[in-house]
Amino acid sequence: MYDFVPSSDVVLYPWATERKFFEEKGLAFSEPKKRIGMAKIEIRASNFNYEALQLVRGAIESKMARIRLGLEITRKKLAKFEAKYQVPSEKFISEMAAEDLFEGDMEYVEWAGEYRILQKLKEDLERLEAVEYADF
Repeated sequence: MYDFVPSSDVVLYPWATERKFFEEKGLAFSEPKKRIGMAKIEIRASNFNYEALQLVRGAIESKMARIRLGLEITRKKLAKFEAKYQVPSEKFISEMAAEDLFEGDMEYVEWAGEYRILQKLKEDLERLEAVEYADF
């Protein structure tokens, strides 16, 4: 059986699909720590299995690809709001209220929500790009 062993500075996230992936492969999944920093992933097995390492890397790369797609979609949605009001999203978030928008509350909630999604996706991608794999 494989053992997923995070180093003391690992930052991982409880993605339901990734948790299931790890468990299906016989890997334990570490709960997240609330720290930002470099992550190092080390897999230990009684007899080294290169395929297990590739599966873990593949899962992380797949998640990164989904995040990049989400970023692209979210940026396009934000661009529509920014073009409509001739205001960058950062200024909208810091200075505007629902009353400033033609369609009021609903449009405000949608724009603010997309902006928050963008920020979260950027943070997640940055964290995953910082993952380091231990060499064997």
